[in-house]
Amino acid sequence: MYVRSKAGIGRALAGIDNVFYAPSENEASSVSMADLCLALGLSYVCFRLPERIEEKATSGTLAKLERWEKRRSFELTTPQALKAKPETLAALRF
Repeated sequence: MYVRSKAGIGRALAGIDNVFYAPSENEASSVSMADLCLALGLSYVCFRLPERIEEKATSGTLAKLERWEKRRSFELTTPQALKAKPETLAALRF
């Protein structure tokens, strides 16, 4: 199953750049739920299978993902940020 899922992720990464959109730093309102879901999924794959992203993702996809990850909402939910264990949920607000 692991081998099949790695192959599927590789196929998806090969074609995702054509449909994946990343907003500019100042853009907030034109983000679709589909783009947000793709960004979250890619971010998770980067976290769990970084070698797969390096092998199969295009430079365009990586650049778009980097723009997403610079958004404050993404910065606050990275595994590194969540290790901080804030005292209240209000500390996670952006």
